[in-house]
Amino acid sequence: FIAERIIICVDISSELRATEQIPDITGTMRKTRIDLLKFAIRSFVFAKLRLSADHQICLCSYTDSNLAVVQTFTSDLELIMKKVASINYDILHVNDQLMDMSSVFGDLSHILFRHPLHETSKEYLYRTIFAYGRSLTLPYLPDSSSNMKDQLFAHPNFFFDVVYAHERSSKEKPQAAFDALCQFERPDGNSYLLSSSWDVQFFKNWTYLLAHPLQ
Repeated sequence: FIAERIIICVDISSELRATEQIPDITGTMRKTRIDLLKFAIRSFVFAKLRLSADHQICLCSYTDSNLAVVQTFTSDLELIMKKVASINYDILHVNDQLMDMSSVFGDLSHILFRHPLHETSKEYLYRTIFAYGRSLTLPYLPDSSSNMKDQLFAHPNFFFDVVYAHERSSKEKPQAAFDALCQFERPDGNSYLLSSSWDVQFFKNWTYLLAHPLQ
């Protein structure tokens, strides 16, 4: 068993303010996408720390300009829950056709350099779970920034997983975004790229992340 340091990176685009109708014990109810995402993250973190208190969670939010650390690595469940509740979508954000992922991998490198992948006291697996919710925006990584991704992916203890939630109504654009996200899979296949609309499958996808390819 190797404990995990998990960086949950939430893309806080304005699409998260949209509402979805989901099943409820009384029938159906409407929730904003950000609320659905927060519920999924809280459930994942609760289950993960119940499996082992040695796991640590780092919480980040992402806009087109930068990746902001909301909470550094911790196993304090109550603290993480409060920080998850504080996340909100960026009301000023405007979706573009493309999203440059350079700052994601650049800032991830800085976070990991503060908590080196090689430690003398304890070995960790480092995972990033990137929660992406843009149906009409294609993520890409310029050639000039690809070395940052390649350096991270070259390390056997680093993993990059994606949970992609998209509009239900359109298939063409979400498929294009999914295809673009495929470039961020590990070459050895030891990563998750999970896609769904904002429905029950979205929550199931987060349960798949409780397992790890090396465990």
